[in-house]
Amino acid sequence: MGSYKIEDAKGRFVMVAANASQETVNAKARELLITCDVRDNTRQTFGGGEYSDNALVRARAARENTSVTVTFANGTYSARWKSS
Repeated sequence: MGSYKIEDAKGRFVMVAANASQETVNAKARELLITCDVRDNTRQTFGGGEYSDNALVRARAARENTSVTVTFANGTYSARWKSS
């Protein structure tokens, strides 16, 4: 069983099993983008509390009504926040 990369616009990524359902791919893509939001908002505090539970909860709440666009090309999924 192989795997595919899910990548954001800045090249940060997570892996997903090749036989993962589209629902699983979308969920992992959303979590990647939320984690990237936290990283972008706390880049001056690299380390320690960077991915704290509170920061992730706030990021999830901020993106609650934002959709994720996931495309697949050349063995890699690309994940982006869907613009309104």
